[in-house]
Amino acid sequence: MKDLYNELFKACEDGKKELAKLLIEAGADVNAADEYFGITALMGASYNGQKEIAEFLIDKGANVNATNKGGWTSLMEATTHGHTEVAKLLIDNGADVNAVDEDGSTALIRASKYGHTEIVNLLIEKGANINKNYLKLAKIKIKTEREFKAWVDLVLWRAKEFQDIDENLIHSPIYLKEK
Repeated sequence: MKDLYNELFKACEDGKKELAKLLIEAGADVNAADEYFGITALMGASYNGQKEIAEFLIDKGANVNATNKGGWTSLMEATTHGHTEVAKLLIDNGADVNAVDEDGSTALIRASKYGHTEIVNLLIEKGANINKNYLKLAKIKIKTEREFKAWVDLVLWRAKEFQDIDENLIHSPIYLKEK
């Protein structure tokens, strides 16, 4: 079965839907994970922006909230690498927008760190949690002051549209320090 997993993962990562279909028909487990990192075929497809494959895997029962050994989800893979359409697909199929990996990062932090504004907007619209502790964590994850200021401005502006944000958050010490 290990060989079937390896072949399925490679097919999904490379966007080879027909091969993935044949492998699943031959008994490949759509939710199997590799033994070293715990990566699933859906994570591989999400990492590479393979929307059609991701949709196929979800239709075949892939767990959109499965985590690898570091706590990463398929949504974190998609948001880190800027794959908006895959992120939408995962969210529409129940992906947890507030899942936290072992380092305390979320899909929103990952999208923010790499400047994927469209995904940041999507995650906030779909309920990604914004709070004071989150801003402190983001400060650690987002390396430059310029990136941090831009991120805080965007996140707070967008979050006010979709969430009940405490106006005092804008005046928090972590935010003011950066102004």
